Amino acid sequence: MAKDTRKVGGAGNKGDGKDKAKKGKSKRTAFKKAPKTGWTESLPEGFAFDKHLSLKKTDFDKLSTHMKHKAEELRTRGQQMLDKAEKMSVKAERVDKLGDDKTAKKVKRAERIKKQLAALTAELEDAGIDLDAISLDEE
Repeated sequence: MAKDTRKVGGAGNKGDGKDKAKKGKSKRTAFKKAPKTGWTESLPEGFAFDKHLSLKKTDFDKLSTHMKHKAEELRTRGQQMLDKAEKMSVKAERVDKLGDDKTAKKVKRAERIKKQLAALTAELEDAGIDLDAISLDEE
């Protein structure tokens, strides 16, 4: 009988034997372990969808509690998507007005310089210096 030389790792592994780095590693962590009877409320105290990994069906005492938990998770994720959509709309309006990010940075810089110039002009006027009367070209 011939020796089996196949690599272990499943259908997606091309036989190189190297583990590929995960690109989008989750920052969420596991929530504390459920009691033996399971969670009795759909949203256990201290649980946050953006901080913790999703709870499993077996973490709850009843299927209906798990379903309520999933419904709450969907509401939370939906609200996050709506918030992202709102931010994207604001950014799109800004791009319509100012152009790309490079142009927007120049506009912000120009606004900052304009404010500095106005403050400096006011400071010089308080000191009794009239900028309109002074010609900077003459030397």
